[in-house]
Amino acid sequence: MKDKPNEWVSISDLMAGVMAVVMLMLVVSVLQNKAAEAAMAVEKQQMEAARQEERSKGDAAQRASLSKLLAAMQSDLQRTGETDLVDIDIQNRRLTLPDNAFARGSACITPEAKGALTLLSARVATFIQDYGQGQVLV
Repeated sequence: MKDKPNEWVSISDLMAGVMAVVMLMLVVSVLQNKAAEAAMAVEKQQMEAARQEERSKGDAAQRASLSKLLAAMQSDLQRTGETDLVDIDIQNRRLTLPDNAFARGSACITPEAKGALTLLSARVATFIQDYGQGQVLV
């Protein structure tokens, strides 16, 4: 039986070759998908970093304009001599009414404090309109 050639041997060699080519194509396809996913992840990270930088620039500009607005309020109060009726903290971006702005034993503000707040009312209105995230706490 060994003397007679077997036709199945050549067919099995052919099928093994075809399987090797198919497996190679599958591996190449998987590697291409992995590379594309990695490239997309890097691009997404770059876009997120750019957005974060843009947000921080916008926040810095907003803080600067708010500090400028508070400085203008402070200069208005200094010009009229009413700095003791409204405390303006530019660094913490805060307006505070001290105890002397209220009548003794009352929750009502004094006429002098009312005048100081009337002076600042236009700038406070600008603050409320321009800064949607800003808060006015009473």
